[in-house]
Amino acid sequence: MKIKSAGSVMALAAILTACGGSSHDPAATNGAAASQPATQYDASTLGAECLVLPAAGQKLQFSMYMNDVPASFYSADFKGVGPMSFEGADYQGIEIDAVSGFFYTANDVKQTALFKPEAPMIPLAAISHMDPGTTADDKRYRYTFQDEATGKFVTPDVTGLPLNASRTYAVYQERGVGGAPLSAPEKGTDVTVTYLGREDITVRGVAYRQACKVDVATNGKLRQYRATAWLAPQHGIVKVEARSLNKPVSGYLETSGLISAK
Repeated sequence: MKIKSAGSVMALAAILTACGGSSHDPAATNGAAASQPATQYDASTLGAECLVLPAAGQKLQFSMYMNDVPASFYSADFKGVGPMSFEGADYQGIEIDAVSGFFYTANDVKQTALFKPEAPMIPLAAISHMDPGTTADDKRYRYTFQDEATGKFVTPDVTGLPLNASRTYAVYQERGVGGAPLSAPEKGTDVTVTYLGREDITVRGVAYRQACKVDVATNGKLRQYRATAWLAPQHGIVKVEARSLNKPVSGYLETSGLISAK
């Protein structure tokens, strides 16, 4: 099965796959209203308490809407894998399972996205798992990042980003199929993260207090997207609104909260 608007969905999901759901206060994500955090967080910087990845075994479901032609609804399960080694480096993994119309290509059945907690809105590597019933090999991707302010290659880190400040990275992609070595890095896009402050937000009946609000913009050769993401303290990303800057496509993604704990 191949979805006509899969490219649009994955461009949206590429900066969203770090879903919320820390092991801290899970009751706040299962449909009960969240209480005001005991700590009054500093709104002048993007705090580490918002930069959270799901722990191993934690599972969430995200719903997505894209106003493509035709307009489409999608859903996908996200599951924390925990620490993973990939091409000699250590990451935290998230598995993405198709639930309804969420595919890269006709043969893909699952994605694994790899992150560091210092920038949970930017995947550092990915594995596209093919349907075992086909002869297709899994595809592997690794991304390297050049800080456009310093020119140095770095691991993205937005911890402590000041209010209204931005950090921009040039993104280079390496690809591999099956057990073949990864290709040479190729410039793909730029990604800019801007911290916009704190907001209280309610997502599907759940209130999240003092959520960090960030703008994430990608500027690629073929597609340019801009998204606003809300990252709740101790939960991570709980909602995203995104739109294409060069095509008449927009959408949103939000979490239902934890549907299973560790």
